[in-house]
Amino acid sequence: MGRSEYYESLKALAREKREAFGIKTSTLGLLKVRRIYRDEGITIDLWPYKLRKVRAAYFPNDGAPCVLLKKDMPVEPRLFSLLHELKHHFVDRAALAGSGITCREYMNGEVPPDLEICA
Repeated sequence: MGRSEYYESLKALAREKREAFGIKTSTLGLLKVRRIYRDEGITIDLWPYKLRKVRAAYFPNDGAPCVLLKKDMPVEPRLFSLLHELKHHFVDRAALAGSGITCREYMNGEVPPDLEICA
């Protein structure tokens, strides 16, 4: 699949998810995104310590997905980061699960920096 087809497939997925979750741009906020996370069974772990060059990271964790989210971010970057991680949940989950990396390993600094591109 080329870049153009991939981009079009992501746009189609976004339209599908907007309809499924009743999303309208004018009403999209952290409360609605947290409801999507709850409905999808994704745990949000607020991380008070410095993250290495990332604001958030998605981990499939063997069917118990979590997002590591940098604590104390302003609303807009937090909203963007949570939505970006949903893309990983809906599109990249299988590939990320194959990596075997867990949230706990990331938090303990056990993930090589070159694997942070998944964040």
